This record gives sequence, C-alpha cells and structure tokens, in this order.
Amino acid sequence: MAHEYRDLLGTVTKGSAWQATCRDFFDATGIHISAADSLGKAVKRATTRVEICKLVMSTPEGKKLCRTCHGVSLAKTSKVSEPTIGSCAVGLNHFVAPLIVNRTICGYLVGAAFILTTSDRTALIRGLQKVGIDGPTARRAAAKVFRWPPKQAAAVANLITEQISLQLANN
Repeated sequence: MAHEYRDLLGTVTKGSAWQATCRDFFDATGIHISAADSLGKAVKRATTRVEICKLVMSTPEGKKLCRTCHGVSLAKTSKVSEPTIGSCAVGLNHFVAPLIVNRTICGYLVGAAFILTTSDRTALIRGLQKVGIDGPTARRAAAKVFRWPPKQAAAVANLITEQISLQLANN
C-alpha cells in the first residue's frame, strides 16, 4: 500500500497542477513547499531552492542541523497526524503536514522557511553566524525571510495540505 501511495504522490507532483499550486502558494506566502513520501524521503523538492536553506546547507554544521530538525518534525507530524510547525537550531521555522488519503498518511508536505516573530529575525542572524555564515551575509539573508505569526502559519499549512490532499484523493 505504501508503494501505491508513493506512486500516486509521484504522479501528482509531476503534473502542471502541482507546479501551479507551488508557484501560487509561494507568490501568496513566500513559503516553498516540497513533498516527501510516507518515510520522509523527498519526492519533489521546491521548484526553486529556498535561498536561506541553501545558505544553511552550505556549511557542514548547518546541513547536520537541518536534517536533524526535519527528522524530528516528520516524526512529530506522523505521531499526531496533523500539520505541525517546527523550528531548527538556526532559527528558521517550517511546517510539516501529512497528506492523508483514506485515513492513511501517504506523504508529507514540508513548507520552508519562515520566522514566527520579529524577534526571531535577530535569533536567525545569530544562528546563521553560529553555523559559520559571516555577519553581513547573515543579515541580508535574514532580511528576506517572510514572517508568519503562529496562527497564520498553521492556517497556511492547513490550507495547502487540504488542497494537495484533495488532488491526491481525486487521482
């Protein structure tokens, strides 16, 4: 059954509706979405790489932190079967949302990257510097990260999850 859903998720994420959904979602929110199968393996990455994530992943420490925080978030979302907002040690936030078809998690959406409060921007700059990013680069990168207060971030995660789950269910 998991293989069947992985194929379905792969089919849906290859279509033009997926690309249009991702583009529209980014245009409206500044959040890039990627799809992962039920084991958390990427099926489709964001159509454009998230600049701040590329920067974090450019350092060995940043890459390690990113993988760890996404793993923790996937496990939490899997346990509660509803969208969760996760954070990483660098200071970024993301959402992980289960894609549910016939009461079975067939995959996940990961939405990255944003901050929840204005004070998070200062913490993000410090976090970027801790993983080896110089101060001016960290400040420029942090200035481009969208802010979504917690309630709005949760609503955005629910909205995109419902839309993609509906596309899966209709295939």
